[in-house]
Amino acid sequence: MKFLIILLTGFLSLNAWSDGTVRFADPVEDIGAGSESVVRFNNGVGSSFIFANYEKPSGDGDSPGSAAEGYIPLTNGQGQENRVSFAQSSLVPDTSTGIFQTLVTSVNDTGSDRRLYVAVQDPSDTTDYCIVGGGTVFSSSTSEVLSWVQASLSEVCASIDCTTLANPSTSKTKQFLFYYFLTENTFSTRTCENFNTSETGGVYLKGNFSVRLPTSALVINELRRGDGRLKALFTGATISDFNRTLALVNGTGATITAGGNTGTQLNVSGTELIDLEIASTAAEANIKPLVNNVLYSIGLVIEDKYQLTTVISNVPASVAPAEIEALLEKQACYILSAGFGEKHFITDYFRGLRDKVLLKTDLGSSFVAWYYKTAPYYTATIYNSPAISFMVRCLAYIAWFVLNLILISIPIVLITFIFQKFSTKSI
Repeated sequence: MKFLIILLTGFLSLNAWSDGTVRFADPVEDIGAGSESVVRFNNGVGSSFIFANYEKPSGDGDSPGSAAEGYIPLTNGQGQENRVSFAQSSLVPDTSTGIFQTLVTSVNDTGSDRRLYVAVQDPSDTTDYCIVGGGTVFSSSTSEVLSWVQASLSEVCASIDCTTLANPSTSKTKQFLFYYFLTENTFSTRTCENFNTSETGGVYLKGNFSVRLPTSALVINELRRGDGRLKALFTGATISDFNRTLALVNGTGATITAGGNTGTQLNVSGTELIDLEIASTAAEANIKPLVNNVLYSIGLVIEDKYQLTTVISNVPASVAPAEIEALLEKQACYILSAGFGEKHFITDYFRGLRDKVLLKTDLGSSFVAWYYKTAPYYTATIYNSPAISFMVRCLAYIAWFVLNLILISIPIVLITFIFQKFSTKSI
């Protein structure tokens, strides 16, 4: 009996200081399919928001080491709003009027009212946190309530030095540590004290803010036609906090502006943004889905985690995708064209071999005639089967390598043979 009394006393004392729990919401479950973020921002005007890039916490996010992260672009008068990868560029916040909101779920099982706040850590005294938003009251026995907790950047910067972000710079980023928690106390904004974060059941968010503008740009070396797509071959640019490689596409007759700004271009009628879905800043990438026989103006950019991009790459002459049958007819290399599904240097190589070698002999001409008579029957099967297409590409690369190896080896063998002959005679 005495043991049970001790346990009950401990349980009651535990709940005496417990203020309930706060956890980050789940983007998919609590916002909707396809959602990836629970952090959003705007310029402090209206009800439209842009979702920030968001990295989920490790575990519950109830310690600074397991904090979630959000990435928010800022403007300081240097044109950052023109370089974002979304059309609503006017929503980019600044340090005086901007806000950001975080979706959290709160549970108040304490038996009395609690208030939900967000506070920012004081870098000069990491045990202190300053209130920058919140204050919503949760009645006793509240279970899993979703709410957007708003923080004002002007309040953040009133408590912490933000001059590196407010000054006219295009190279600065800054990280702040935010804490979301329930408490029985009432606080006004800019109240700074130790909120006993180890006992309030809250969660941490590392808020990353940037006015940094990427300085380099991609170079498109070639655009190859494909069926319902174009393939861009490009060389790289460097960027910190790489997020995505993107294509700006316009098929309405308007031309993408080389060296222009992404946010500005996205407000040109007909311009679309396509994620190339590659983790590289120098590669080959398919731009799809596109409509066959429509001329597209194409430019490429790299985006960082703050949704700030490089300037737009060079813009080659507009190119139209074509149905596979049209490509096959133009390439006149049915099996290889079906395997690669686009214009490719391997098909160019074997077409040159056909014209310069095979068609110069009777046997070669007979082979070419037989090939063009039978190959069209196989092309649809090859093109529609990823496995067979892959096998065709592999065999084509092997044949290309072997033929080039032979061409390189023959002169080397001849030179070696002649050298040995002369060496023998001289001895």
